[in-house]
Amino acid sequence: MNAFTDVDRSGRGPELLHYLDDAHRGLAAPKGVMRAGLDVPAGHDVLDLGCGAGHELVELERAGRCAFGADSSRLMLDASRQRLEALGLPVRLVRADAHRLPYADGAFAGCRVERLLQHVDDPAAVLAEAHRVLRPGGSLAVLEPDWASLALASWNGPRTRRGPAA
Repeated sequence: MNAFTDVDRSGRGPELLHYLDDAHRGLAAPKGVMRAGLDVPAGHDVLDLGCGAGHELVELERAGRCAFGADSSRLMLDASRQRLEALGLPVRLVRADAHRLPYADGAFAGCRVERLLQHVDDPAAVLAEAHRVLRPGGSLAVLEPDWASLALASWNGPRTRRGPAA
């Protein structure tokens, strides 16, 4: 089991939060493309499903959208709350299982799902739930890694191909 599957019980909360801070910076370009592709006008509601530490909630709010965050982790929601409050931004968070969201059908103009599907039991059910909470004609943006094509580059090629030392 990956630590992100159950952050609160992993015992690795601070490490995972640090990772998300680094990933937010490292993934700035693809996140920007994802944000631009989320065709939701300012003033409309957008759900960040699996909001993590709240980085994209901040970006959505700064773009004039009304950001809502859902995550299964209390630790991640606490980090999101702190991030939003520190910037004086609205806090709209709920602790929820992505397979069963506590929102009405058609509640959102947009929904974003980033690096969540790899950590859930039934990705298709999560996408169906995201679709359920979207208004007709709503916008869904999804970003997931393709681990099968992951490549590492290093000055020490033989070591990189071999893996960690025994």
